[in-house]
Amino acid sequence: MLSYKYEVFSHRNTKCADKPNEDFVAYSKNYNFGMILDGVSRDRENGAYPNPSPVTQVNKIFSDAIMSIYTEINTKGIQKIYDMIYVANTELKEFNCLLGHRFPAGTVGIVFDIQDNIFYYGYVGDCCAIIIRDNNRRTFTECQTDMIAKYKRQYSSDEIRFKICNHVNHPCGYGVWDGNEYAMDFVKCGSIRIKKGDVIFMYTDGLHSSVIKKNNIELAESPLNRLFCGCDEGMDDMSCIRITVIE
Repeated sequence: MLSYKYEVFSHRNTKCADKPNEDFVAYSKNYNFGMILDGVSRDRENGAYPNPSPVTQVNKIFSDAIMSIYTEINTKGIQKIYDMIYVANTELKEFNCLLGHRFPAGTVGIVFDIQDNIFYYGYVGDCCAIIIRDNNRRTFTECQTDMIAKYKRQYSSDEIRFKICNHVNHPCGYGVWDGNEYAMDFVKCGSIRIKKGDVIFMYTDGLHSSVIKKNNIELAESPLNRLFCGCDEGMDDMSCIRITVIE
């Protein structure tokens, strides 16, 4: 029977002194499931970043929901991933109603569950996941924000937030978990049969430029703190979780 080694790295952004780390990683060694989340940044208010950040609260609500309902949901595999995400996203609707902001607080990320030597996953947004096997790597998620990043100058902030985000019919549409039921239209799920020696590496977009510069051995074996120790000015939050399949 396979077992799993979990390692996590997370570092606050170097953009602003008052902007907290709005990435979040959580997992259960006992049940082998978890998530990596990347909160959607907020607008500054009177020159200051909101404190407390609604995004950190959203991450906690979403994560707490996943962690608490895992053993209560009787479905399995991809369906269980989808069901957990649905419940967690619904929890955010109440929070945003109480928050009362015109722009709902939200997060993106990857939720995973490992059962019977199969890695199940579901995601929205621009977090990334790769598998490293036999010194080869494959990215098995898609960046849903590629199109809006390419054409964002054609749209106002309001158009992006209210007419593109969570609108699957828009060519630049992308998903954000913020309590909106239409976020579920963007949830992509899948599964990978894993074996001893595999490494699953999931990370937020703040680490993307660093990850693509590393070779497979570095990503699979180097201590994470050493691998991503350089923090230049203007960097986004950077987080990852590495899962090594062992016996």
